[in-house]
Amino acid sequence: MDPATLDGLHHRHGDRAGAVLALAAAHGELGPLVPGLPYLRGEVRWAARHELVGRLDDVLQRRLRVSTRHREAGGAEAIGWSADVLAEELGWSPQRRDAEVADYLAAVRTERGAVPLPITA
Repeated sequence: MDPATLDGLHHRHGDRAGAVLALAAAHGELGPLVPGLPYLRGEVRWAARHELVGRLDDVLQRRLRVSTRHREAGGAEAIGWSADVLAEELGWSPQRRDAEVADYLAAVRTERGAVPLPITA
């Protein structure tokens, strides 16, 4: 794992970084959430289980800041994947999952203004 990712994990999770890594490894989620950013896929599951998140935007906007650090606000794959993990972990219906994606995209558009977001997650 590259040093920037490990550094970021320690910065975001402190002494729980090892536990975040263990959870990510157990679910095969050690890969990047968004290529080029130092966030692991497993951090989404960690947030659902241990940080009381209840919404997609809470993870992608407030905790990981993907919406401001990536040109396409994370990209369709990361947004859809994150919504699927949160739906699984939090027991969302398919309708709730889709509403979370729509709400996240609307919030990003509000935050960024008229930035083109070619996302149809």
